[in-house]
Amino acid sequence: MNIKVNDQHDIEVDLSAPLDLRPKVDGSYSLIHDAKNYQVEVESIDVDNKEVVLLLNGNPYTCKVSTELDLLIKDMGLLSAKSAKLKEIKAPMPGKVIEVLVKESDEIKKGDSLLILEAMKMENVIKAPHDLVVKSVKVKLGQAVEKGAVLLKL
Repeated sequence: MNIKVNDQHDIEVDLSAPLDLRPKVDGSYSLIHDAKNYQVEVESIDVDNKEVVLLLNGNPYTCKVSTELDLLIKDMGLLSAKSAKLKEIKAPMPGKVIEVLVKESDEIKKGDSLLILEAMKMENVIKAPHDLVVKSVKVKLGQAVEKGAVLLKL
């Protein structure tokens, strides 16, 4: 897991390693790391944005948590799909179109399956990032596509 602290420092956290973190009676925590003791208080948690504000020895630190899935989505260039209405759906990876689930003029709801792309012997369901209308289907069943190839126009 990756944590970005105060929008400046990236810290890689190994969750399998033991952590000496102990709750205290007042609701704060005692953290011992490299033979040093730290006073930790959770000031706020924003689950939707995966953000935690901690007070470490009285100093505030904003920590934005990124899981492996978050990092993969960023690497695949799909973050823009979350923040803007797309005009086309592109292949997130090279593969073979094994099923097209929509046709021209279909009205699709966010999260509906659009097509299935086989890559590395795995079936990847491409889903609608928002409500949309299919303008045109740019691929055919069995077609091999490269990463970034336009699959659908919206």
